[in-house]
Amino acid sequence: TEIYLLSRLITMSIAFKIFFFLFIFINTLVAKGCNNIDTIPYPSKINKSDILIPSILFGASMICYTHNKILDNLEFRKARKNWISDFRIHADDYLQFAPIAMVFVFDLFDVESKNKILDQCIILLKAQILTELFVQPLKYITHVQRPDSTDYKSFPSGHTAEAFMAATFLHKELGDRSILYSIAGYTLASTVGLLRIANNRHWASDVLAGAAFGILAANLAYKVFPLKSSQKISNK
Repeated sequence: TEIYLLSRLITMSIAFKIFFFLFIFINTLVAKGCNNIDTIPYPSKINKSDILIPSILFGASMICYTHNKILDNLEFRKARKNWISDFRIHADDYLQFAPIAMVFVFDLFDVESKNKILDQCIILLKAQILTELFVQPLKYITHVQRPDSTDYKSFPSGHTAEAFMAATFLHKELGDRSILYSIAGYTLASTVGLLRIANNRHWASDVLAGAAFGILAANLAYKVFPLKSSQKISNK
């Protein structure tokens, strides 16, 4: 029964987000006239840099379970209780998608990005599926209770994973054009993570692990059967 419920949850979550992304994609294509969206595959390899930052973040997540003065779940919870015990906003529910929306908005205004629109959507779809496959099973396997005691699906943070996947997507598409795009994306993602803690929905360890899985999912999406516009591949 639990396996069936988990599969339904993953399917529904992916379906909703695919619908959301397709809605943006279709409207973007209509606005741009559906020009030059043909794609062909090319090989690519996963390297150490793709897993370095996720590994560091996941390691920091594990440190949160130890008794220390820097990264400690209980210390974060104590600080929240002392300073912002009544804090609750829903901005994190929407900010997690902001970096993705930024990419497609810039597409509408013909800001040059790394990939064409169809390529972006395929990469984003792969990143979304990988994020769900990383996050949702772990929520059931780890069975960590949320700080607000509402359920036992705290680890890792799905909102934070989504936000950092989106921020990495923005970084890879527009980061080479200006570092400000990357800063904006990761600032939004970090804000989502902090809000998840401030809203008492997640432990610090959940947020750090979510960030790790989100970045990893985006990095792998650009490596596993990536697609490029045929016009951008030079003859070698």
